[in-house]
Amino acid sequence: MSLLSFYDKSVTYSNTPVTSSSTSLGNDSYASKSFNIDSSKVALIVYQVCNDNGATFYNGGMQNAINVDGTDRAISWDTPYDTNYPCRNTVFWLGTLAAGSHTITGRFASMAGGSTVTISSRTLLVYLFNGDEFTYVDSATLDTVTGTTFANDDPAVATFTPSGSCKMLVLYNASNSGATQGAYGKRTLIRVGASDYSQAEKSPVTDDYPCSVFTAWAQSLNAVSTTVQGRHSGNYAGQVSTINRRQLGVLLLDNTTELDTITSDTQVSVASSSLSNDTQALITKTTTVTSELLVFAMGTKRESTLSTEYGEAYAIQINGSDRRYSRGSPGTNYRSSSASVVWAETIAIASNNTIRGRFCRNGGSASGVIDSRRIFALWFIPPGPSPKDGFVDHANPGIL
Repeated sequence: MSLLSFYDKSVTYSNTPVTSSSTSLGNDSYASKSFNIDSSKVALIVYQVCNDNGATFYNGGMQNAINVDGTDRAISWDTPYDTNYPCRNTVFWLGTLAAGSHTITGRFASMAGGSTVTISSRTLLVYLFNGDEFTYVDSATLDTVTGTTFANDDPAVATFTPSGSCKMLVLYNASNSGATQGAYGKRTLIRVGASDYSQAEKSPVTDDYPCSVFTAWAQSLNAVSTTVQGRHSGNYAGQVSTINRRQLGVLLLDNTTELDTITSDTQVSVASSSLSNDTQALITKTTTVTSELLVFAMGTKRESTLSTEYGEAYAIQINGSDRRYSRGSPGTNYRSSSASVVWAETIAIASNNTIRGRFCRNGGSASGVIDSRRIFALWFIPPGPSPKDGFVDHANPGIL
């Protein structure tokens, strides 16, 4: 057993729109990466997509997946408030890639034939690690909960003992493809041992339509037996939460990895469609060596919070430059919504750094609201110059 350490990365991103009117998954032509590696590596692959407000979009939603060397993985579904309103998905795959050539492609489809969906913005992250200590679940076993009391998503569980003290990163995405799902949506969280973390939530367009919820957690961990469990509930009394597919990933990272976190449940609002600082989401850090930075951010508006029906966007800013964003919309202006975003880049030696969460409304005149946010910044010390394996880092500042 060996804890995970940074090997290499690729970040592919684009704001060029693509459309589909098919119910069969097709390639997102701006989200593909081919590369070669000379020995087996653990790969974390994240595909994060959204459409901008006003882009052609079927109110019955879209599905997304990651194609790994010809096989579709990590399928997820979501819907917007209504036709041409923002919709989003964040899907991820975690596994071992053998030595040789590989192709990773983001995929998408409409939920109804002849009805068009648009991807306005996407990020495809491929992060490679040395080591072998991880767990990944991608299960299509049905799990339902009625009411607002959290219960285990039974397939989403991992029990393990790290080989040593480490940093643990947990990713959890849960979605339904349709019935039976209450219009108030679902809530999810991550349980570590007996403690619950990172509640997020999302509502569909109406009863029996898709909604997905992505959330994350990170912490230091000792070499003791640990159980990580995904959990969910309905978002209103008597409402059903259904999960048709979920992904749970646990990465046990070498203890030299540095971790900074934001875990705040203080409400903020903004009456603007331009990104503004989330005053509850600021990380400052001085690095003394060249580092590889990996950031996950998630902002949630809770059930019964009144805000714009156009929903909110959430974004990551690094050292004054906005990197990437995601945007979604709730079932109504008082139902829940959330958006998550990922980013990675190289941070130069001996630098003072700021990481901010940013947000805005997606349209309309009502304010955009964030009730809760989680940001996890992981700082890896690279082993040396990147191997000559065809991997290219596409990260550039100011690319929103």
